[in-house]
Parts: sequence; structure tokens; C-alpha cells
Amino acid sequence: MRVRAVIVSMLRLESMTPLGRATMTSELREDVYDIDRGLEDMIWRIVTRDADLSERSPLVDAKAAYSMFDGVFETALRDHLAGAIDWLRTRMATLLPGLCARPA
Repeated sequence: MRVRAVIVSMLRLESMTPLGRATMTSELREDVYDIDRGLEDMIWRIVTRDADLSERSPLVDAKAAYSMFDGVFETALRDHLAGAIDWLRTRMATLLPGLCARPA
């Protein structure tokens, strides 16, 4: 699986965070970009579907929505051993509705 190989390669790199190092490493740059783009597309589909179901309009674009969710996930991953799962559930429940405007 391509994603798994990229992740394993990233974790072997030293001196930078795995993602930062992979972005700077030419042989992984395209794979990391593809993975990030796929995640951004997935988040955007969720945001737009939630907007449709709640008869709202997204307040942000796809890149901004992905950046917000990615930041929350990164924080939860760092804090996972300290019980961040409940924190993550709470953040996800409030972030998604907050990304869409209320109907006029």
C-alpha cells in the first residue's frame, strides 16, 4: 500500500517532524501532496454534505476547512495518551456546524 510505505519512510527520517522532512524530500514530496490533497477533498465533501443537510452554506473554502480539522487532529494525536479522545469528539461536534452559515 502506497500510503503505508510513505508513512514508514517519513517516520525513518530524522532531524525534522516526519511531515516537514517528507515535504523537503523530493522522492516523497509528490506522495505527501497526494495524501494531503485526498484528505482535503474528503474533509470538503463532509463539510459540503453537512451544509446541504442543514440548508447552510460553507463559510470557508476547502483548504481552510482542511487546515482547521488537520490542526485539531494534530493536537489530539499529540495529546492522545493524555485522554484527548473526548476532547477530539467535542471539537469535531462543534467545528463542523461552525463552518457553515445559518440560513437567512
